Amino acid sequence: MNIPEIAWAFPDTSASSSLSGREYALIVDKMVDQADVVLVNLQRTGFSCTEVVVMHQAFKQHKFILGVGVQASEPLIDSFVSKQVVELSSAIQHMQKHYMLISQS
Repeated sequence: MNIPEIAWAFPDTSASSSLSGREYALIVDKMVDQADVVLVNLQRTGFSCTEVVVMHQAFKQHKFILGVGVQASEPLIDSFVSKQVVELSSAIQHMQKHYMLISQS
């Protein structure tokens, strides 16, 4: 997704094959530390371990977790969500309005 005002980060487990589990966990933790908001697709039928760890870390750090979809398939995942919107376009508008990227140029 290319939206200039928003900097995206995705945990990529395929790139972590040469890392120990602890190294990868530290990278994920740093990614969450640097995030202002975490965007979650609530319509997924299952979440990877990495995705659950990202949401849990964000929840523990009091980060804003924006859920997209009608309802999470798992009640625990639903409890992590700070705000829920039905469509991705609404989530993008919310992030553009409240979480604009500040250019360092």
